[in-house]
Amino acid sequence: MGVLRGFGIVIISIFLFISLLLAGIFASISLSLNYDNVQPRIYSIASEIIETQIGAELITNKLVPYLDVFCKTNTEIIQDFEGYAFVYPCLVVQGGHDSIINYSVNYLVSDFYYKEYNCSFVKCFEESKVPLFLVSNYARQFWKSLFFKFLIASFILCCLVVLLIEKKSNAPFLVGSLVVAASLIVLTLGKIGTFVAKVILSPLSLALSKESTNVILAQVVAMFFSESSKVFLWMFIAGLILITIGIVFKITGLGFKIREKIEEIKGKMSNEEKVSESEVREIVKEEISKKNPPKSKQKKKLL
Repeated sequence: MGVLRGFGIVIISIFLFISLLLAGIFASISLSLNYDNVQPRIYSIASEIIETQIGAELITNKLVPYLDVFCKTNTEIIQDFEGYAFVYPCLVVQGGHDSIINYSVNYLVSDFYYKEYNCSFVKCFEESKVPLFLVSNYARQFWKSLFFKFLIASFILCCLVVLLIEKKSNAPFLVGSLVVAASLIVLTLGKIGTFVAKVILSPLSLALSKESTNVILAQVVAMFFSESSKVFLWMFIAGLILITIGIVFKITGLGFKIREKIEEIKGKMSNEEKVSESEVREIVKEEISKKNPPKSKQKKKLL
């Protein structure tokens, strides 16, 4: 029984560590992908798309002629460039080349971030030539949902550790150590993400110039994990608190008291079950005796 218990604790601890690590990663990505954080970092990517894939001069040359006639009776110009639909206020076009290009970049960033995607995360990745949806609000909500799922899984696994471990005072120490270990990996996500970005975000090179691809990828990695240090701090502090609780339990003997209390509750429950079983038996005997009275009483009735 002890061997099985120890084996179970090892397996659950491994799953708990993986769950904590994934929760930390998804929390980092979700926090990093808020619009205020994304906009300045993805600006350069959108600018590259405008310059290399569409053409800044092409945009300006197509929009300026609208000022003479169209903008005298309308306030907005709707124009499609290389599959990207833009809506330009006439006032922006009147501002000239720099005004048009700056607005185009900001519009592209906002459009990609808040766009409503009707496909699953994997399907969107397969269908997108340039997967900018990865830095959208849709992606942020996706990573956020995964974070909550693994947070709940981590809580359940922590409860299993407490139930299986023989010395209850060791449970906070074990869980806290796993949280601290996972937090240290979360802190290095920026470096790990560089390799991952080259694999996952390589389609961006189709839209960007080769000279700027490495710089852009570095910016994308920084954007995805810009809040990893904050998540690391939360996890590290939580781990230290749990370790401290475990040490206090060992020093004060609270772990043994908790274990004794649990055993006492179990004992009471088992005794109550035994008492209830004996009570049921007595009730059944009484009912049987009522239906079948002793033979001596039956003879008296006949006389």
